[in-house]
Amino acid sequence: MTSRLIQLVESFGGHRVLLVGDLILDRYVYGDAERISPEAPVPVLRQQSQEERVGGAGSVAANLRMLGLDVMSIGAVGNAPAGERVRTQPASDQINTRGVFTLADRPTTTKTRFIGLAQHRHRQQLIRVDDEVTRAVTDGDGKRLIALVESVLSSADVVCLEDYEKGLLTPLICQEVIRLARSAGKPVLVDPARTRDYGKYRGATLLSPNRS
Repeated sequence: MTSRLIQLVESFGGHRVLLVGDLILDRYVYGDAERISPEAPVPVLRQQSQEERVGGAGSVAANLRMLGLDVMSIGAVGNAPAGERVRTQPASDQINTRGVFTLADRPTTTKTRFIGLAQHRHRQQLIRVDDEVTRAVTDGDGKRLIALVESVLSSADVVCLEDYEKGLLTPLICQEVIRLARSAGKPVLVDPARTRDYGKYRGATLLSPNRS
């Protein structure tokens, strides 16, 4: 079994993945939490360092690249420095980000985690702050995404949908991308949102479970 798994992983090299999904900027603020605020019963974090990573579909793209696959990412960011970081960091890892476009009506989804060391030893997350708009993208932006998918689909071996319910993968967009992929003979793999209704992924080749 182990040798078969190794063979499967080694066979990934050179295949091309079209990855469509929600891009997220994960920001981490680290410091010491040595005292309680006199203003409220909350820890005071003395900041020492920061770190940023591309999460969501961007994290999946990085993992696929590490497995030796060629990845083209299609997604959306906001018109701000955070969006540029989400666009440029994957490109430095040889992930094609030409399909990442800018939305004018929302920021780049950003999750900022404040993490403190208790007694300089125990790292704990104190709070997470989300900066996001999760309403569905406009019809115009949806058509733009579908056109991007259609323009590059012929060069992909497989299509992956990464849905974090940030408004990009609407039922209409999911169904249209799946229809285009099936018509082109491409398998569609879905990492679904945490939802009770999987109807918008109807027709996909494979879904990973995502329920408690």
